[in-house]
Order: sequence, then C-alpha cells, then structure tokens
Amino acid sequence: MHCPTCGEYGDLVLLKVKRTGAQVIACTECDSLWKTVDVTTLGEPLLDVADYLREHHLPPKWSELELLRRV
Repeated sequence: MHCPTCGEYGDLVLLKVKRTGAQVIACTECDSLWKTVDVTTLGEPLLDVADYLREHHLPPKWSELELLRRV
C-alpha cells in the first residue's frame, strides 16, 4: 500500500519497536508513522519515526525498528 501522505513515493510497512514490542505502521519514504496496525483506520500521521522513538526515550534511528512486513 502506498503512503497517503506522500502518495506513490513511499510504501507502508508494519514495524516492531525492538525494545518495547510495540507495532506501528510507517512510510519508508517520508517517515510518517501511525500508532495502529490496521491500515483501514489510517488517518493523518500522528508523528514521524524519529519523534515517536524520542517520545519513547529511544534513539531516533530506524535500526531501533524491526521490519515485519509491507502492508
């Protein structure tokens, strides 16, 4: 599925935060992030990847995330 924020440029992926186990959806291009695992409920992105990780006291790096699958 393509990102509703940046259009056809980015793919949406399901990710797991390695240290917390939380699952989120993010765009591989624009870094928009949704705190949901249900693509049917995506609205405006809540945060970007770096802000989400900082909010959880983690380094703002994609290496903190594990790719589960494309959505």
